[in-house]
Amino acid sequence: MGSSLPTISECQSAYPVHTANDIRWGIIGCGKVSADFCEAFRAVSHGRIHACASRNLRRSVNFGKRYGVKPDKCYGSYEELLADPEVQVVYIATMHVYHKDHAMMALKAGKHVLVEKPMAMNAREARTVVDLARSCNLFLMEGLWTRCFPAVREARRLLNSGVIGRVTSVFSDFGKHVDPSRRADPKHCRGATLDMGIYPIASAEMAFTGLVPSTVAAAGVIDENTGSDLAASVSLVYGRRETASIHYTKLAATPLETRYVGTDGVLTLSPGHCPTELKLEINLPEGCGRRGWVRTRKYPLPRVMHCQKFHYKNSQGFAYEAKEVIRCIKAGSMESPEYTLDESIAVAETCDMILRELGVAFPMEDRKAITAPTTPAGAHPSDFSQRYAMRRQQRNRRRKQKAAGSKDFSPADFKDKDVKHAEDSKDEVYKVDDEGEIDLGIFSIAPIGPDGKEIDPRDLEVVEVSRVDRGTYASDASETGTVDIKRNHFSPT
Repeated sequence: MGSSLPTISECQSAYPVHTANDIRWGIIGCGKVSADFCEAFRAVSHGRIHACASRNLRRSVNFGKRYGVKPDKCYGSYEELLADPEVQVVYIATMHVYHKDHAMMALKAGKHVLVEKPMAMNAREARTVVDLARSCNLFLMEGLWTRCFPAVREARRLLNSGVIGRVTSVFSDFGKHVDPSRRADPKHCRGATLDMGIYPIASAEMAFTGLVPSTVAAAGVIDENTGSDLAASVSLVYGRRETASIHYTKLAATPLETRYVGTDGVLTLSPGHCPTELKLEINLPEGCGRRGWVRTRKYPLPRVMHCQKFHYKNSQGFAYEAKEVIRCIKAGSMESPEYTLDESIAVAETCDMILRELGVAFPMEDRKAITAPTTPAGAHPSDFSQRYAMRRQQRNRRRKQKAAGSKDFSPADFKDKDVKHAEDSKDEVYKVDDEGEIDLGIFSIAPIGPDGKEIDPRDLEVVEVSRVDRGTYASDASETGTVDIKRNHFSPT
C-alpha cells in the first residue's frame, strides 16, 4: 500500500487539545529543521502551528498538510504569513544569511520571533535585530535550543551554586561528518563556525557570562575552493585564569561532550548540544581520608505521539524550546533568561573574532563594520593560527602581484610617508603616495581619539606614519589626537 500524507484532522489529533488561549505560531521556511520543530511540537501544550510559508507554494501546502495547517494558511511568501493577523509568533528556519532580514521583517510586522541560530552573520547585525525587538517591545530569542534542555538548566544551577568550586576551564566539541557537497557554502554562510561552533562557544559563555575573551587563538581547515571554514580548534582566555578549549568540525563525528572543570569537581553534559545526561564528579582534598564521588542523572526526551520522522539527533528537544517561548510570551517577558539577548550578542562577538583569526569572510559581510580585536601595541603574532592566516594572505597577494607584474615593497619603504585614506571600500585598501598600496586585508580599523571614543577613519584625511613594524601599525592624526591602528600583520603590496 503506497504511503500518503495524513489528513488535516489526523494531524490535528496528534497535538494536544487546542484552546482559545493557545499561542498561534507561523513557520517561516519549510525545510528539515522546521519539520523537526513541528514534529516535536506535538508534545507542546498551549500552542498550535497555525500557518506556514515557503517561497514555493506547493512545498508550503505539502508541509502544512503534515502538521495540521489549513490550506488557506499555507502561504507562498513570507510577507503573506507576516500579514496574517492571527499569527502571534514566528519560528524562522531559513538559510543563515537570511535570518537577520527575516527576523526584522517579522518584528516590523508586530510578531514575536524565535529565529534559528545564528541570529545574524555578525555581532553588528545581531545588535540591530536586538535593538529593533526592544524598541518594538516584542519577544525575541535566538534558537539555541541547548539552553532549554532540562540537563542544561540543572547544570547552570549547579555552576551558580558553586558545587564544583570556581570554574577554571571549559572543554566542548561538536562534530559530525557532513556530505562533501554540503560542507562549504559561502553563499549561504554555512561554514563550520556559524553552523556548529556556536554550540561549544555558547557553552563557554554559560560558564563565563559577562566576561569577554581577552585572547582568541584559532587554527582551522579552510576549504580551498570556497574559502569557508570546515573545522577549527579554538582556545579562549577569559580574564586571567579562565580558559575554554573548543573544537568543531564537518569532517568527522566527535564525542559531543561539554565539560566544566572547577576547583572542586567536574560537570559533564552529553551530548553537549542536546544533552540527555548530566554527570557530576566531586573531588575531595587529598589526605582527608575520603574519596570523591560521582553522580549521573538521565533526562529522557519528551514523548512525541504519532511522530513521523526526525532528521536530527534528539530533535524531540525542540519541545523544550517551544515551551519556553510560550511561557515567556504568556508572562509578558521580552526575552528568555535561559539564553538572553546579551548572551546572543556576546557569542556573536566571539564568532567574529574566531572567523577573523581563521581568515574567513563571507561574500555579503561588511567586514569594515566588525570591531577589530584589541591586540596590544607592538605585539607579534604568537600562535600558529595567526601565522597560517598571514602566510595565506601573503601567498594570495604574491599571486596577484606576479600576475600584474607589480613590485613588492618592504614596510621600511613606507616610513615617513603620508597615508591618504581611500574611499569606503569593502577591500579596505589605503593608498600610499604613488608608490603602492597598504592592504589592510580583512582586519578592521578602530582608531581611538583623546576622548576615548572611536574615530571614523574616513574623517582622517592625512595621517603621518610615525612607526611601522611587523606587529603594529601606529599613526598620529593631526588635530585629532593619537590614532592607534592595532594590527596583527602589516604587508604592503
